[in-house]
Amino acid sequence: MRIDMAIVQPKSQNWNNEIEKNIALPIIYVGGDSEIYFLITEVSKELEGYINTGNITATELHVLDVKQEQAMCNELSEMGLTVTYRNQKISYMHRSVTVIYPQISNPATTDVKISLLPWFMLPCRPYLLIVTLL
Repeated sequence: MRIDMAIVQPKSQNWNNEIEKNIALPIIYVGGDSEIYFLITEVSKELEGYINTGNITATELHVLDVKQEQAMCNELSEMGLTVTYRNQKISYMHRSVTVIYPQISNPATTDVKISLLPWFMLPCRPYLLIVTLL
């Protein structure tokens, strides 16, 4: 079995530094042979508000702020990568919301897809992942 790997290095060093700061854990979650999930710490203000208070005015929330998401999509597009969106329903404080998160792939070289999830979510899990230290 042959596995092709590539290191993706954005043209903008600033963008790379921001992504590195935003990754919540030094480990990644791998689902199957072709899905990788990065847990990120900086989420959109709306999503953060929902997690902090349980209050919500919308039924769908994006993981990233619009400005951050557009900058990321532009940078990735210049590198020949594709950004699509996936969604997942979560329940928190007796309220359900659909979280929309980006999924990055390079259709020219690999079937691997990298998804950017908020730090409190895992794929296919409807409830938040909360860890309490004793």
